[in-house]
Amino acid sequence: MAGSSQLELLSQVEVDTANLGISSLSFNATAPCIMKGALARTSSITLMDLDALKEVSAPLQDRFDLLYTVTAQFGTPPVDARLVVDTGSSDIWLKASPPSVAAAQYSLSSSRTASKLPGTIELSYGVGSVAGQEVQDRICLAGVCAEHQNFIMAAGIRGIADMSFFDGLLGLGFAALAKDKAGKTFLETLSHQGPFRQLGFSLAIRGETAQSFLAFGELSALLAEAVEGKSGLGSGGAATAAVTLPVWGLQHQAAYWLVQMRVFVSRHSGSAVAELVGQEPPMLDIERVFGVLDSGTSLIAVPRPIYLPILAALFEGHEIQDTCSIMLPGAVGQMVCLCPKTKLNSLQFIFNGFEGRDLEIEISHDDLVVPVGRTSQGRALCRVSMMPSPSSMPFVILGDVFLRKVTAIHDPGRLLVTLVPEKGHGIVRQSGVVVNQDLEHSFSAHVAQANYAAVTGAVIAVLVILVLYGVFPRRSVQEPAEQAYLRL
Repeated sequence: MAGSSQLELLSQVEVDTANLGISSLSFNATAPCIMKGALARTSSITLMDLDALKEVSAPLQDRFDLLYTVTAQFGTPPVDARLVVDTGSSDIWLKASPPSVAAAQYSLSSSRTASKLPGTIELSYGVGSVAGQEVQDRICLAGVCAEHQNFIMAAGIRGIADMSFFDGLLGLGFAALAKDKAGKTFLETLSHQGPFRQLGFSLAIRGETAQSFLAFGELSALLAEAVEGKSGLGSGGAATAAVTLPVWGLQHQAAYWLVQMRVFVSRHSGSAVAELVGQEPPMLDIERVFGVLDSGTSLIAVPRPIYLPILAALFEGHEIQDTCSIMLPGAVGQMVCLCPKTKLNSLQFIFNGFEGRDLEIEISHDDLVVPVGRTSQGRALCRVSMMPSPSSMPFVILGDVFLRKVTAIHDPGRLLVTLVPEKGHGIVRQSGVVVNQDLEHSFSAHVAQANYAAVTGAVIAVLVILVLYGVFPRRSVQEPAEQAYLRL
């Protein structure tokens, strides 16, 4: 990412995203986007009665837990297109070639509401790039439409595999990430044009065995939906607790859905918090780490300075010689192992939210070890779902491996994100005690506390790039290189 390495806590309650000085930034959309797999098309959602509208939701199509798309409609008359849902970037693009499974093809000449804009735009991702003409047209999703929405007709697509299985990408990050500085992002357009007074969106990724959803609507409705487990957003029953986190940014700007967390590696499954007060400390403990919620990335991507220490802790106590390699053709840099011989310790993330709440999410051996194929001798191969970050960002990228554990409710106006753990996949604690609380009623208190923190002035925090010189058994890493963080 371009720009200063100084981070700032963005927690103001009333923020006008149209006046954030977006045009003065020079960010590039460089969040990794691992896009693979084949998808079946789905029909669009029927237009709803906007007078009584509180939220709309659309199903996501999943293939092999690697790629999630939503069906949107472009132009007039509308043409369906499958867009990868990417919270790690902010632009929209649609490939100019005919969609592989579409009965109709979108084009400027066939849409009565389309207009061609001057100039071309190129977007670079961690994997691949796209370039093309900037276009403005109507885009509808789940019956809610963004009029005069800017997007890119991508004629040049390089390094992105399996493009026959999706048609483009929908960026749901902040405007600072957008390469298109002339127009508004999809979230900005919905905020200004849409029927919602306080726009938010929920993302629930559940894998191939359950339905995944993307929903837009009033924040109060989205929060209640996630807590009560309605409309597929909380499969397996109602969620009973949640944690609201502030979004961090750069140069007084929100860019990524960036949150602060703590990383543990422990030998046994279960609570890392409980292990702290037990007899056996974690094998690795890294405080003040930052993570980006990024649905456009399949794996967990880790900054290179801490990738090897975390990897060593995951394999600690288990045989690795003649079992794993990071140099296999087509997967250089990713850890690929023989499945039956691979055993990993548990990776855990702890998020400190408002009101003293902590959310603990465990990424177990079963989450981390995924079958990917066989050797020439027929032996099963598995990939470790953690890789070194392909970019220079000093952040952990929390991709779909992590996001399948939670429902994430994004509040772009107040710069907050609420994580509701999927049943059986997370623990919310307060003062070391598991708590159950109605999120809809407690959210106003979360916001009030965020506003109070913003008004009371600057607070210094710590972190950024962790420079580690090695990992030893049961080492607790508590001394990262420090840099100042400013709370707005």
